[in-house]
This record gives sequence, structure tokens and C-alpha cells, in this order.
Amino acid sequence: MPTNLIGVDNPEVLEISINSPPANFMYICTGVAMIDYTWGHDGVGHEPLSFHIVDDGENPLRFNRGAVTGTATTASLNAISGSGHVTWAVDSVDSDQDEEFVTLTANLAVTGGGDVLHRMGYQVTILSTERRIT
Repeated sequence: MPTNLIGVDNPEVLEISINSPPANFMYICTGVAMIDYTWGHDGVGHEPLSFHIVDDGENPLRFNRGAVTGTATTASLNAISGSGHVTWAVDSVDSDQDEEFVTLTANLAVTGGGDVLHRMGYQVTILSTERRIT
């Protein structure tokens, strides 16, 4: 079952004009995904988390179809609570343009049970041929 996003805390977007074809703009997007993901079982669990990248007004970034020429994405665990007998990981993270939006997908993993992963930090760098739709 996919992990649900509660919201994004402190989203920031930096727009840079780079004029370096095929990309003319670079966007550096950061934030903290609030998720409260609990794995209540022993053993290993894997859960996907997907959400649209948002601006500082918490509105999804929008681009014309095909405008995004590349992305680079990273994510890290930010807040965990519980007994400490659980191992958490971000197994993989990626982002792609989906229709007008850039969607981040992280594959979360956990070994053990009972603790809660509250927050996951992220940074997505987007290269685009044109400015985002505002």
C-alpha cells in the first residue's frame, strides 16, 4: 500500500536562467515531506511514496508537456520516533514529468516494526526548456 503524503513543510524553489540548450532554466526545489509512515510488522517492508513537487505557496509546479529535459533527485530521512529497534531507508528516489507536473517517487524500506517515520527531506533539480507555468 502506498504511503500517504500529509503535506510538504518549508517548500522552496530557486529558478535560475541557464541558457544552455537543450535547457534554458534550472529549478532547485527543496522541502520536507510529512508522511507519518508506520510499519507495524516484523520483517522487511517496502512502501512507495509519490507526490508532485510544490512551490513555496504549496502549489504543484507546472510545466508544459515535454518542457522538462532532465531531473536529479535526492531524499533523506528527517524524523523518526519510537524504540530505535527499527532500520529505515530510502531505497531509491527519482522524479519525472507526469503530464504538467514533476512527480517525486521514493521507495521507502523498513526492517522491524513499531517506529514511525515522520519526515523525509528532498531536493529535486529540474532542467526545462521554458519557464514553469504560473
